[in-house]
Amino acid sequence: MLLAQASNGDVITWNFILVITTIIVNVGLIIGTRRTQKREVSFEFEPASKQEFDKHVAHTSRMHDILFDEIRKVNGNTAKDIRETGERVAGVEKQVELLNQRMTQIDNKLDRLIERKH
Repeated sequence: MLLAQASNGDVITWNFILVITTIIVNVGLIIGTRRTQKREVSFEFEPASKQEFDKHVAHTSRMHDILFDEIRKVNGNTAKDIRETGERVAGVEKQVELLNQRMTQIDNKLDRLIERKH
């Protein structure tokens, strides 16, 4: 009944007020939900005693020495393997050269035999 008695201008005003109120409430909700809470992170730790720290340093030093020794062994073995492979290749190259010379001699002999027969 009230709406039937209200003028066109009153209805527009009330609609405008409702829209503005809805926008304000929604903006307030968006801002409220996006607001981050202050969070504090703390790391509580007990510093190691000098004895424990020295023990850790000694252990780490031993581990590094072991690893470096292993690396040196691998490098030494690799260098040795490369040298040995190079020596074998050089030996094979020399054998191939000698075989090529021998094949050339045999080829020349065969050519002379073929010429004698003709």
